[in-house]
Amino acid sequence: MVAAASVGARGDGGLIPVPLDADHAGPLATGGADTDGNVQVLCRGCHQLKTNTEFGARVS
Repeated sequence: MVAAASVGARGDGGLIPVPLDADHAGPLATGGADTDGNVQVLCRGCHQLKTNTEFGARVS
């Protein structure tokens, strides 16, 4: 997972940093293209949820 950037989300205490990840909308592992048109920016939590939905939760 590559951290793309960090933005602020407004909370009661002001801005809090939110880590962002670059995500392949169509996963490379399932034949998705490694192109700009197949990349989206997601917050880390949404990226993890998307990955778990696509590939199932991994137990370490």
